[in-house]
Amino acid sequence: MKRVGCLFLPYFLASVTIKENPRLYRQPVAVFREGKVIGITREIEDHSLVGLPLNQARRHCPEAFFVEYDHSAHRAAQEDCLQVLAGISPLIEPLDEQECFLDLSGGRVSWEMEKLGQWFQAQGWGPVVIGIGANKFLARLATRVPYGKNQAQVPGFCCRVVEPGGEKDFLARVPLVLDWLLPFRVVEKLGSLGFTRFGELDSLSLQELLKILGPDGYTVYQHRRGRDSTPLLGLYPPEKLSCHFSFDRGVYELGPLEKRLEEGARIIASALRERGMNCRQVALQAELEGGNCRAERRVSRGAGEERRLREILGILLKNLPLTGPILSMTLEVSSLYRWSLTEQDLFALDKRSTRPHQELKGTVEGLAAKIPGAVHVGLAIDRREQVLSLWDPWRFGEASR
Repeated sequence: MKRVGCLFLPYFLASVTIKENPRLYRQPVAVFREGKVIGITREIEDHSLVGLPLNQARRHCPEAFFVEYDHSAHRAAQEDCLQVLAGISPLIEPLDEQECFLDLSGGRVSWEMEKLGQWFQAQGWGPVVIGIGANKFLARLATRVPYGKNQAQVPGFCCRVVEPGGEKDFLARVPLVLDWLLPFRVVEKLGSLGFTRFGELDSLSLQELLKILGPDGYTVYQHRRGRDSTPLLGLYPPEKLSCHFSFDRGVYELGPLEKRLEEGARIIASALRERGMNCRQVALQAELEGGNCRAERRVSRGAGEERRLREILGILLKNLPLTGPILSMTLEVSSLYRWSLTEQDLFALDKRSTRPHQELKGTVEGLAAKIPGAVHVGLAIDRREQVLSLWDPWRFGEASR
């Protein structure tokens, strides 16, 4: 059964700051970066402070201690957190320092959450909230909306699970404004018609939503039923990148799969471009009812360009022994390396070349010894003149040729 988790640490940045500065314990602390507040402690009740410019935030909350973001301390703490998560999930998609998605399919969720809660309790970064659902949409909303019974027994660690079949009941009271996947104009349009929560949309059919919202109506219709096709990305560990698609119902035809491959190629190529990386290993794995099948290919030159990546994935798809409906599909690239783009200097020899260079002087002397008087040496010219002579063959007189 497909399960996606969303880990949310609302006070992570401020908690790390206090750990580095114990004198700030139980004080109203706001962390800022590049002139903007990015994190607060529980002592600051006004959460609207996050996102405000520093000068405005100081006027809004003069009693708070404003501390600048410590890149080394916060990055080290985030790395520790991601390493722990990598021990329980093969796919981790960090959104920022305080939130990430992870794949929890096929594991002992209750035992893993208990272990995870104990680790976070020891770090003192609480409270920590994790939402679990069939997709990223449900998992993230579960961290924002109180729902059901806390599945964890560790103080300061809350685990909310949206069980299969309970999606409509959970979404009934969720405000539409919390749906980060919807454009604001859609939420505003529905609000003007008196619809502010998902549960209020039950009176509208798909045709009515499409008439009111256009193509966005289908997204609203799917979200009201707890469906979300947004892929789960594997962005950690940084040695590889992956993109996971799951299907509510098994897919039998290649057409829908090829569309997903195109989308995945675009997402991975964009992620590689943002990192300034390329890849040499491409793999495609499909989950079938009888197990998994995998095909991979190693290329001599980089495959990070979207068009080339799409071509390779199409070949791998045809090589998969598909014997039944496909339940999920994972695209993966590895053997990453950083782009090294340099401008070639035409007037300088390439010293990095591994090709052997023959010395002309020794060759001429050898020929002169074998055939006396038959070899004539012209004027010695430098690299610049050699290159320019390609464009101007009459640059030198007969004596130099």
